[in-house]
Amino acid sequence: MILGHLAIAGIAKRTRFHEESLLFLTLASLGPDLLDKPANILLGMPGRGMSHSLVFFATVISICLILWKRFNFKPDTLVAGVVMWASHLMGDFVQPEVLFWPFLGPLEPGSKFHVIDKLNLFYIDRLYPDQFWLEAICIVTFFGILVARPLKQRPQGAMRIAQSEPSNAKLDSL
Repeated sequence: MILGHLAIAGIAKRTRFHEESLLFLTLASLGPDLLDKPANILLGMPGRGMSHSLVFFATVISICLILWKRFNFKPDTLVAGVVMWASHLMGDFVQPEVLFWPFLGPLEPGSKFHVIDKLNLFYIDRLYPDQFWLEAICIVTFFGILVARPLKQRPQGAMRIAQSEPSNAKLDSL
């Protein structure tokens, strides 16, 4: 659900987390995959592995809390990261044995991740129809918000300055 996770980051940027960096929101929304997919390819770990578990999620939150206090990050940044990571877990419909790892036993080794095969299974064969339709809804929602709420071109301060300055027409009449 790559496009769906990207759409969710875009929705977050346009609505609740407009002050946060789109890059940060995107990385947080893709976080579990950014860790598990390389671990699958390089180490043979499951494609949906430890990073898709609640234990790992709690660890990430703990590390972020420590960094937040140490570096004085804005509270909204921490909340945004947590929400984006959680949205990934919900959007992936993570299986209970992965979500509640290690409490339900060890993770099964996964087959090696192949991007083209996974894209084919997801978009062409629609092996995961619920996720496919969730992704479609996320993408349509993002474009709906994009059309309905375009980003402002200039900051509010610049608009006030421009309105308070005399126009050229007034200068010409002097």
